[in-house]
Amino acid sequence: MIDLNINLDLLEGASSPIVVKLADLTKGCKKKPDMVKVRCSPNRSIFGNWCSGEEEVSIGFSPKFNIEEGEIWLIFPAENKAKRFFRPSSNSNTLLFTERCDQKCIMCSQPPKNKDYLYWDLYFSALKELPNKTFFGISGGEPLLEKEQLFELLRKVISIRPDLKFHILTNAQHFSSDDISELTSLNKNILWGIPLYSTNDAIHDKIVGKKGAFENLLGSMTVLYQSGAQIELRTVLLQQNVGYLSHIVNFIADKMPWISYWALMQLEPIGFARIEFLEKFYDHSQNFELVKLALDSAKIRGVTTKLYNFPSCTVNKPYRELSNKSISDWKNKFLDICSGCKEKQHCSGFFEWYNHTIGYQNLGTKYL
Repeated sequence: MIDLNINLDLLEGASSPIVVKLADLTKGCKKKPDMVKVRCSPNRSIFGNWCSGEEEVSIGFSPKFNIEEGEIWLIFPAENKAKRFFRPSSNSNTLLFTERCDQKCIMCSQPPKNKDYLYWDLYFSALKELPNKTFFGISGGEPLLEKEQLFELLRKVISIRPDLKFHILTNAQHFSSDDISELTSLNKNILWGIPLYSTNDAIHDKIVGKKGAFENLLGSMTVLYQSGAQIELRTVLLQQNVGYLSHIVNFIADKMPWISYWALMQLEPIGFARIEFLEKFYDHSQNFELVKLALDSAKIRGVTTKLYNFPSCTVNKPYRELSNKSISDWKNKFLDICSGCKEKQHCSGFFEWYNHTIGYQNLGTKYL
């Protein structure tokens, strides 16, 4: 498990949150440092006159953290904490600025809370410092509950950093025809990740815990289509919808052939998913037939498909090429039985909170 929040030993006089970039972490060091050199963002100050421009200072922290040069931190002096906003080696740098959501999905990995982290100027300063051509995530909660502020942030960042790309997860309940012009101006830089759990409106609405969600989703998809948006349509595999996978494929082929791709995702065993987990989790390692039928249909209908969170040994061999290393590095692990597996470098692995006693029954190299 990779720590994304760090307790710091700061100098006195700290006040407002600031953005810093780590530099020269290990020069001359024979062990993990317990002090880190910090390069301030241009034209910003750290702790009043203590550091400005490109000057470097040192901040103390526990040496247990595996940090790397080029990380961007958001430092909150009043709390003596830092949030690791960007890590160069990560596959999952993501901004979460709200935990509020207007849906209550039965398998939500991060159940909604009435919490916001609306540091828009801070995020703008941090995003400006990203390396060239970075692909950066935005998640929640539901990010479009702050739609106007989010659009403004994206517009400002993209105007000066058109090389940046964003992957934004949204339940697609908040787009309207008034957004088409704004979306059109941003669409080259954004891939929207949008959930579709069933083509049966009652089942989709029950899974997301919101009546009318399916109808709202279709309306939003019309807006996104008219704006030329790029879409990753996402379906979490559940006992509640496994029988509808092929229907989803045909629905996409017939109604939404313009989407970028369809992502079929295995369940993340945390948050609401842990409640009556065995009534939600579908063990495809024991019965791959319904998944196979949907994947075959997708190939025939020309629907580009990706498998997320599917360990290689649980997927029938002809379909493993669809599997992706999709689990965020900070919550990714491998099991003892994965030791020495030739597929490991290409495998998604497992979530940190995976429990084999209630997980996949067919695992290991004998299934490869």
